[in-house]
Amino acid sequence: MALAVGLTPQLLPAIISVNLAKGAKQMAKKKVIVKRLNSIENFGNMTVMCSDKTGTLTEGKVEVDNTLDYLGNNSEMVLKLAKINATLQQGFKNLIDNAISSIELKKL
Repeated sequence: MALAVGLTPQLLPAIISVNLAKGAKQMAKKKVIVKRLNSIENFGNMTVMCSDKTGTLTEGKVEVDNTLDYLGNNSEMVLKLAKINATLQQGFKNLIDNAISSIELKKL
């Protein structure tokens, strides 16, 4: 792929689109529907994403159930840091930011 881009840089968008479409096809085999090809690149950059869509589509509401540290243990500190991040968010706030911001923290 690097050789093809090096020879004809104008083909870079086409090469990227073909690779993203290949990723969408592989995800479709696992019963995942991809609406936008660019989202496949974002999935590739993630380490962990946990999401439960129950109620999100019908009620438009996201709830936080649990937070884990890097060892997989329950962690109130992770929740505290996530809440600070979500609360101080300057850009567009999404449903996940709102769900994290609304949680009451226990005293650590």
